[in-house]
Amino acid sequence: MTHDPAQCHFVRRNAVRYFCSLLVVLVGAATVRADMALHTERSSRFDLEVTGRLAGVPEGQARFIRWADLRAMPTKTLTLSGEFVPGEQRVTALFLQELWAELP
Repeated sequence: MTHDPAQCHFVRRNAVRYFCSLLVVLVGAATVRADMALHTERSSRFDLEVTGRLAGVPEGQARFIRWADLRAMPTKTLTLSGEFVPGEQRVTALFLQELWAELP
């Protein structure tokens, strides 16, 4: 089987674009946590690093949201057509607006 380099580049470029717009592709859903904790150290390579204007965090410092906390947030199931690979895919996504609402 041969791969068309142009097609691979297209798939990678679109995957990055949709990953950024969806933020995190997740499996499963649960309820919103009112006590989203920000940690000073990463505990897993799956933790999300956040920076910016976070209440109680000195300017320029990063904090980390645990993977388990991200998994506990509400998600949406989307059906995409030809975005990551040819054909239809169903993905579960956490949208930025949901995450922003939980940050201090």
